[in-house]
Amino acid sequence: MAAGASGMLSGWGHATTGQLLTRLLATRNPDGGYGLGRPYDAFADGTVNGADTTYTVTLAGHVGPTLLAAYRGGAPAVARSDVQAVINLLMAAPRITVPRGQCVAYSLESADAPPAGGMGWVHNVNSGVAWFLHECNAAGFGATGMQRLITDIGIAEMLAYVESGQWWPYLDNGPLAAQDPDHNSYMAEAMYRLAYWVGREVAYSQMVYPTPAGVPGNSNQQDPIVHTRLTSLPGGPGSWSRTAPGVTLWAELGDAWKTEQDTYLAGLTGDRAAQFAYYAARNVLATD
Repeated sequence: MAAGASGMLSGWGHATTGQLLTRLLATRNPDGGYGLGRPYDAFADGTVNGADTTYTVTLAGHVGPTLLAAYRGGAPAVARSDVQAVINLLMAAPRITVPRGQCVAYSLESADAPPAGGMGWVHNVNSGVAWFLHECNAAGFGATGMQRLITDIGIAEMLAYVESGQWWPYLDNGPLAAQDPDHNSYMAEAMYRLAYWVGREVAYSQMVYPTPAGVPGNSNQQDPIVHTRLTSLPGGPGSWSRTAPGVTLWAELGDAWKTEQDTYLAGLTGDRAAQFAYYAARNVLATD
């Protein structure tokens, strides 16, 4: 995300951007994917993934968008094959049986793709995969079955949507509870592309209220990232300012959270600072 922020603000040919992209590509796992670089028990069930495990959210949410933008922007460090490799891994990822549609597993490890009825259907990860593949397809990339997977993920997540509160569960594992606002906003921006009106409804709720409607108190320390993330949504039906031509509704709503954003930024270090920089850079491009 630091590489993505640098590319958006300084240009994809800038020396610092190139250095960050080279460092990013150097973190590839033996299978060509990306992950945490440390052991991790994804579902706290005793099955610990190795440090070289490739995670679908890392591919589609953390690394893929930057590589795609870098390739489209002409970054010397990123080849078309680097983007295609991410697509191919997502298409080859294990699938989880869901009532309708399809779901991509949390990682490429078989232990993270349990049989029907088990844990593993992580909603924000699944929708994020479809959104990234959607963007890749729009940029001229493809893979056998890509459009079908995008369609089926959209179906699965539409059926999982809880319209009474504008939220999705984090995980299908028994009694369903709303996921935290951070993850819900990632789903909102994904569904904004996959099922526009549903995504718009959720995004509006999260941009207008401190926490999503219907999810009182369900929050975490990263709640402010909701507003950083959603301010850069593109315009669309019902998503333009009524008073300022050419200004999106989301940019307009984002103005109300400036103090919150300054306070959040003042306390950030490490990878969360890079995440904030990435979304803030998107906002610069969206509002210039």
